[in-house]
Amino acid sequence: MSADDLNVGNETDELLPLIREATAGDYEILGELGRGGMAAVYLATDVALNRKVAIKTMLPELTAKPAMVQRFKREAQMAAGLSHPHIVQIHTVKQTNRIVYFVMKFIEGRGLDSIITQHGALDLDATRLILQQAASALAFAHHRGVIHRDVKPANIMIDENGWAVMTDFGIAKVDDGNALTATGTAVGTPHYMAPEQFHNEPVTGAADQYALGVVAYEMLTGKKPFEGVSLAEIITKQLFDAPPDIKLARSDLPAHVTDAIARMLAKKPDARFPDLESAIAAIGAPDPANVEGARGRLMSIARSTPERKPRLSVPMSPMPMSRPSAPTTLVPRASRPAAATPVAAATPVAAAPAAATKKRSNAIVWVGAALLVLLALGFGASRFAMRRSPDRNPALRRGVQLWQRGQNVGAVAELSTAARQLPRSALPHVYLSRLARERGDLNTAFAEGARAVQLEPNNALALREVGSVMMARRNYDGARRFFVRALRVDPTDRASMGWLACALHHLGDDAQSARWASRAGAGGWTSCLAASA
Repeated sequence: MSADDLNVGNETDELLPLIREATAGDYEILGELGRGGMAAVYLATDVALNRKVAIKTMLPELTAKPAMVQRFKREAQMAAGLSHPHIVQIHTVKQTNRIVYFVMKFIEGRGLDSIITQHGALDLDATRLILQQAASALAFAHHRGVIHRDVKPANIMIDENGWAVMTDFGIAKVDDGNALTATGTAVGTPHYMAPEQFHNEPVTGAADQYALGVVAYEMLTGKKPFEGVSLAEIITKQLFDAPPDIKLARSDLPAHVTDAIARMLAKKPDARFPDLESAIAAIGAPDPANVEGARGRLMSIARSTPERKPRLSVPMSPMPMSRPSAPTTLVPRASRPAAATPVAAATPVAAAPAAATKKRSNAIVWVGAALLVLLALGFGASRFAMRRSPDRNPALRRGVQLWQRGQNVGAVAELSTAARQLPRSALPHVYLSRLARERGDLNTAFAEGARAVQLEPNNALALREVGSVMMARRNYDGARRFFVRALRVDPTDRASMGWLACALHHLGDDAQSARWASRAGAGGWTSCLAASA
């Protein structure tokens, strides 16, 4: 959710007192971000952690329907079970007698729909970057049996760091929870729904692929492929019409990009790509030389709209808007005069020493208080710096130690925490990639490795890790390129030399392979070279 989506009307909000009562003491409600037919979303402050959060709450008229409440809670449970850097993070889900809600991370940024509306078509590298990240999130969900079913620009947030984040799994389908997904009715947003969704046919990851193809078309042209003056016309076009040729609007696009989008928009699920990874690979990754530029443009756009004030019907913090001009001094109980005892007026000569003493006492108190504040700030700053410094981050250190001991579940949890605490560091993602690679989850491994390289394009360890994932995928030419990039950053990296030798051997360049193997010496790559000989 974005701060620039805040409602600013004065109309009475009947839900507001309920959510304030339910969250009192834990969250301070700042304003409404938006609402639909099932739920409303509020911006709030987490009082204990002093951070912004978004609170999604079901509308009161629906809480009397157990099936709706169950579906709403299911959304929170599904999203909470999908720990991925491009899926919005769920903090908690709660229910009272009158209301049910869940608390999620507040995304500082803008919805992709808002960006397209204001800025029109995006350039190819920015589009590829968004598609790569959104597809990574959706593929992660698919591998865990979750189909989103409502992929659209409004459910793709671009945060202030230029990253895409998937939101709103409200009508998602889980393999073991079909009864909670509006059986017998078509669900989704008609402009982006796959044809099989209108027919109530079995919905698979191919439906999300279709929807993402529509999003890709819209990002590159600034308009939807299937428009109409009525819902019936839109549905008819979705079912029977081929999408307009994207080349008519963007003649600059490479043929393989337009062909890939056309295949994603095939009417039959089995005519699309076998999975989202294949679709995005066909579209292609953003040019590594242009990634930071594309990300920078997205960051600028995401931050371009000033934050609006919350709706005026929402009370603000009860703290006073201004502080007293002079400090108030507490008088010790023993020295306070009795209420019935009149205070005689003192002469200026007699009052002067007492006033001076009082001033000195006040000064000592304020100096002491200032020192305590400075010490507290210094301690807090040191703790903050420790968390933000990769070489001093406790979660990262614990994660690496657990990985070295073979305790991989705990390692993933700690490294995921480190990734949140170190949003600009590649290192947690490098280790998460390696853990995923070791357990054979190459899709997650590639997503984490790619994130590491995006964060730090000149990090040799991150570049080598992506090369290793490509080796595992048997993409030897891709692996070769990343090992070469790693060696340009660190010419002494023996591991990159050795695995480059292995990649070259698989590519049939035995002369270069022998040269790099000689420079690398013995290592884990030795068995690779021997096995492929």
